[in-house]
Amino acid sequence: MIELKKLVFGIVPYVFLLFSVLVISDFLKNKQLFVPIIDFILKKIKNKKLLLFLFVNVLGFLPVPGRIVLACGMLDSIQNKEKNNQKMGILAYLSSHHYYLWSPLEKSIIITIGVAGISYFQFLHLLFPAIVTYFILLMFAYFVWIKNDDINILGLDNSIKVNPIEVKYILMSGLLGLVIALLIHNYFSFFLIFLIGMILLDYNQFFKSLKNINYNLIIFLAVLMIATHFLKLYGTPYFKSISQSSSVLILFVILSFIGSVILGSSSRYAALTGIGISLFGNHYLPLLYLIDFAGYFISPTHKCTIISKMYFNVPFFYFYGTLLVFVSIVVLGGQIIYLF
Repeated sequence: MIELKKLVFGIVPYVFLLFSVLVISDFLKNKQLFVPIIDFILKKIKNKKLLLFLFVNVLGFLPVPGRIVLACGMLDSIQNKEKNNQKMGILAYLSSHHYYLWSPLEKSIIITIGVAGISYFQFLHLLFPAIVTYFILLMFAYFVWIKNDDINILGLDNSIKVNPIEVKYILMSGLLGLVIALLIHNYFSFFLIFLIGMILLDYNQFFKSLKNINYNLIIFLAVLMIATHFLKLYGTPYFKSISQSSSVLILFVILSFIGSVILGSSSRYAALTGIGISLFGNHYLPLLYLIDFAGYFISPTHKCTIISKMYFNVPFFYFYGTLLVFVSIVVLGGQIIYLF
């Protein structure tokens, strides 16, 4: 009975979190409430490279499904048409995938912290070196690798308009939720208040979003958490014995990486990470998560790699070779956490 209660109280908050993220993402996408952020950047920044960096990467900060298509379209519209600039395909991909290392809205992160039983901020602490490494490399790509002649700012389109009152209202809802979450030390309250704000703003769109979300993903998270719970509960003595062996860990890392490459899915690579955490413990979370992220990052079955490669007609080995070098440095940078 006690174990059942622990299981329920362990699963419900993370299922609610994933549910909230999916509803909020769909709501904001359909209301286009992120557009003023882009408009603001366009009006304030004059430096071409800085504008390009902020404008394209803001897509990676927003809960917008299909960010890679938006990033490709944006980079295509501002590249110099007189050049066949294949770098833009790689840049679009890099700009829309840092999300998987830090965003509380990303399902792979929600699944991982749910299985590990840690907070979002504990997860950020463990991944912090990798996040910093990623952004250093990304800034190098924008400010050194890409040249001014590659960019044509006149191609930008900022014609989309939304109701500014709705934008202010949703921002106030988010701010109120954040303040309350900080006061009571429970970040789930942020999502609850944000959902209430969405209902009050446009309940018709809210209920449409309820119909649009992927309930299979929510069920997947619940089943995975139940499975890993019993895996930890009844397999602990055996797992403790095998996890002492570094050769078993290395073998699992290799197989997990290969699995992530083949599957090409963020929720599935998170499932592999969850299994690894159950076997070897949270101490290895940075290693396991980043290895699986790397497999997903370079996966030829991952639709984003296919889109960005084909959109700019990037040669196969140039595209995947560049991604492999990039993510290898990120994975190595992420291991700095073990020095502290």
